[in-house]
Amino acid sequence: MHILEAKNIYFSYNNGLQILRGVNFKVKSGKIVAVIGPNGAGKTTLFKHFNGLLFPERGSVFVKGKKIRKENLMEIRREIGFLFQNPDDQIIAPTVFQDVAFGPLNFGFDENMIEHNVREALKLVGMEGYENKSPHNLSYGQKKRIAIAGILAYQPSIMILDEPFAGLDPEGVRDFKRLLLKLRKDLGLTVVFSSHDINALLGLVDRVHVMIDGQILLEGKTEEVLSNPSLEKAGLEMPVLFRIYHALIHKGVEIPFPADETEIVENLVRILNDEK
Repeated sequence: MHILEAKNIYFSYNNGLQILRGVNFKVKSGKIVAVIGPNGAGKTTLFKHFNGLLFPERGSVFVKGKKIRKENLMEIRREIGFLFQNPDDQIIAPTVFQDVAFGPLNFGFDENMIEHNVREALKLVGMEGYENKSPHNLSYGQKKRIAIAGILAYQPSIMILDEPFAGLDPEGVRDFKRLLLKLRKDLGLTVVFSSHDINALLGLVDRVHVMIDGQILLEGKTEEVLSNPSLEKAGLEMPVLFRIYHALIHKGVEIPFPADETEIVENLVRILNDEK
């Protein structure tokens, strides 16, 4: 069974513009999955169906095998944490502790559990010691971590992130990737996110879905999808690392498919040393 699944969902906004056109999407537990595509492809609209912010005109969405309905929204939202693109849209309390505690408080956790979960969540995202600070005075990257801690504090099974790398510098992107991998390793968390930063997917995601015009154009393992020439139809480019790899193969340089920049450099150094 897939932990999250959308079956043939259609959706239009009140202006009649159809955004989703028969989307099928499924994720296995403990995986990190990316949804990429141009602006207006329907990524954010799709994500809002995963925790009942929107409901499809046709089709169904399932979380842990349960169909999302208005009657079970609290149960569903207990399983799914949603991180908005801008953390300022999510941070509401005057102190970090109060903000992170909002989720478990809303779900009826007792006082001792809230205290424990807040401190553990802050430790997981590397923000312990910030409990009494104002979240509004933190850096953009720190605000994102606080917003994630607010999700972790009520211990969901799935985390949905809308453009988590937006607004981060290269070091911030690397830090955020390390955090997502840590959460998957330590908590078994399933992560689904959208991104315009194709290179940020490398060494991070298990599978990629490419959306265009409200439909899934491609899906599969990261290296397969990001090496597919059809990416151009979605206005996307193959990552630089993959272009280098394919150029080397074209020149007759036989190296294994690289996971990251370090691996391709190490393989090239090995080949050069072997030829000496």
